[in-house]
Amino acid sequence: MVKVTIIIPTYNPREHLIDTLLSVRTQNFTNIEVLIVDDGSTVDVSTLIKPYITADNIRCIRRKNGGTAAARNTGITNSTGEYIAFLDHDDIWLPDKVALQVEALDRNLSCGLTYCNFQILDEQTGSLINPHRQGEGGCMFEKFLYRNYITTASQIMVRRSCFDQLGLFDESLPIVDDYDFYLRLSRCYDIHYDPRVLTHWRSHQFNTSKNYEKTQLGRIKVKETALNRWALSDNQKKILFKGLRRDYYELAYYYLNSEKYSDARNYFRKAVPYRPVKSIVYYLSTCVPGLSYLNMKALKNDFLK
Repeated sequence: MVKVTIIIPTYNPREHLIDTLLSVRTQNFTNIEVLIVDDGSTVDVSTLIKPYITADNIRCIRRKNGGTAAARNTGITNSTGEYIAFLDHDDIWLPDKVALQVEALDRNLSCGLTYCNFQILDEQTGSLINPHRQGEGGCMFEKFLYRNYITTASQIMVRRSCFDQLGLFDESLPIVDDYDFYLRLSRCYDIHYDPRVLTHWRSHQFNTSKNYEKTQLGRIKVKETALNRWALSDNQKKILFKGLRRDYYELAYYYLNSEKYSDARNYFRKAVPYRPVKSIVYYLSTCVPGLSYLNMKALKNDFLK
């Protein structure tokens, strides 16, 4: 029986996909199958990867374009592994990644998911940025109600049985389908965290997470859905509202800087309980002619000269 299925969703990949595949081939753990899911690319993915498919346990599945969640789900439904790991088509794993995460799930039977620390690989310079903030493990549901602790799906390995029980990724959610799944999983399972850096997350202009507005709106939708989906305790509602209002504030501030004043007012109004004074001042700055945020900022800079 296959122990681990590695799912690599891809759409119009560049040369980074080759580095990604090579990092899979150098894994110390060998009881794996690799599913490359081509999400309707307009380039010939099969020709690009053909020289690197040197074993029967590597397959390329082509599907109609549907987004990352749909591609991951296609991989899951075609998988045979006991555990499932995801690797974005431009990220890199260190050689011990799969072996250490298999050991973690084998040893921690109450955990449905394990995730590792990572470093950012800067595409422009090729340099590695210091390891990301430390994560947490254990009972994580209330922590995930506040915010997402996992930056990229390339950090995780999940028991296949969790998908059988909880369902697949929500294909209606843009970008944050993974956060929605972590929230659902953490209600039922513990989560294991390995502080060692086992993944390099490549930073470049095409990262989907760089669409800030879409990401923030997705986080808000996930949290608002959680509020209506589950019978949360009073303390859990308090944690969720704190996280929601923080998201409202950060999105409002983004809109303010983008001079989208109507949107900014809408979210500053919702964010008042999070940062009352700043939310009200910024809200008013979008209402009074000549008192825009940018004008206020310019006056402040002049005053400090």
